[in-house]
Amino acid sequence: MVRIGLLGGVRVTTDDGEPVDIGSAKTQTLLAALALSPGTPLPQARLVDLVWGDDPPRTAHKTLQWHVAQLRKGLGGPAIARVGDAYRLDVPPDAIDVARFRRHVGDGDPGGALTHWGGSPLAGLDAPGLSGAVAGLTEQWAAAVEADLERRAAADPRGVVPALTEFVEQHPLRERAWAVLMTALFRAGRQADALAAYRRARQHLVTELGVEPGPELRAAETQILAHDERLRGAASSTALFGRDQDLAATLDALTAAPPSPRPSPPAAPPRGSSPRRGSGSACPVSGSSPSAPSHRTPPCRCSTPGPRPPTAPTTRGPTRPRSRSCATGSTASPSPSSWPPPAPSATARRTSSPASTTTCAPPAPAAPAPRATAPCAPPSSGRSTCSPPPSRSCSSSCRSSPAGSTCRPRPP
Repeated sequence: MVRIGLLGGVRVTTDDGEPVDIGSAKTQTLLAALALSPGTPLPQARLVDLVWGDDPPRTAHKTLQWHVAQLRKGLGGPAIARVGDAYRLDVPPDAIDVARFRRHVGDGDPGGALTHWGGSPLAGLDAPGLSGAVAGLTEQWAAAVEADLERRAAADPRGVVPALTEFVEQHPLRERAWAVLMTALFRAGRQADALAAYRRARQHLVTELGVEPGPELRAAETQILAHDERLRGAASSTALFGRDQDLAATLDALTAAPPSPRPSPPAAPPRGSSPRRGSGSACPVSGSSPSAPSHRTPPCRCSTPGPRPPTAPTTRGPTRPRSRSCATGSTASPSPSSWPPPAPSATARRTSSPASTTTCAPPAPAAPAPRATAPCAPPSSGRSTCSPPPSRSCSSSCRSSPAGSTCRPRPP
């Protein structure tokens, strides 16, 4: 495979770098016209215009075929194919330096594009028909140089000033390059030189074109005069040098560290239980135990008595306590005839516990038992434990007696 170069002059070399003779200047112009559009068929009329311009000879088509034969000798027969009335250069695009340069420009890589730039396109070749292509390549090169210098100015403003100064002297009408030079000088601490560069740029524009600087150049001058911090950009940041190993070790440690566990939410209480007031224990719900009776048990209110703040004594009379019936669990007020309640008997005192918590137990199954009076424990201090005797259900009414309250069954 051969390699074709158009930047810095038309030339052909082999893979080993050996030069290849391709003939006269017109043959080189024909090769340049085909290499600028590799893989694309170009009609003979178009090739005549590109090689000879506006003044072709009368035998231009026959002369063109002779130049094609010269190229096939140097490049090889399959390198140039005939497609109807057109000719096509069949070589890989990467074998041409212009194709590689354009590819990097299209990818937004100005540094990579400049590595393939070998000089002025078609240098030393008189080809009026290719002047447009030469001008386009030159503009692409200048734009790539400006983009690369701007990138370097952001990283090292002092080091890029010489290259920028040389570029603006060769291309004094490129305002973007002047703006980049002014920014680099300002970042390097040379504000006076930056304003002097603006005056030189304005002088070139006014003298050669008769126009004032454009918005980009005027904005750069305004920011420099105002000491705008946005001009400093990345140059004001502090870079670290010689700490590559430490930074790599820190990055590896952060990457390998396991993520910290998140705290788990508190476990929800089991269904069917509710917390007591002031404590974390749960109150058993009727029907939750497998030994509970099949009949419906009245709801149970469980509470743990805690210390109560002292209250001022009142002049109100005694409050009628509310007693709980053992059979139904309902709350009833004592009758007016039994108020105030008599002193509890010895048996009632044993069944009453003021400090205990009210517990509602379901009644046990009734069993035949002798008719006897069952003590009914009156309330004491507003709380009592209501536990009916296992032998019978306390379903009779309570009557007052001088010796205490007893439960007597109703007569049949």
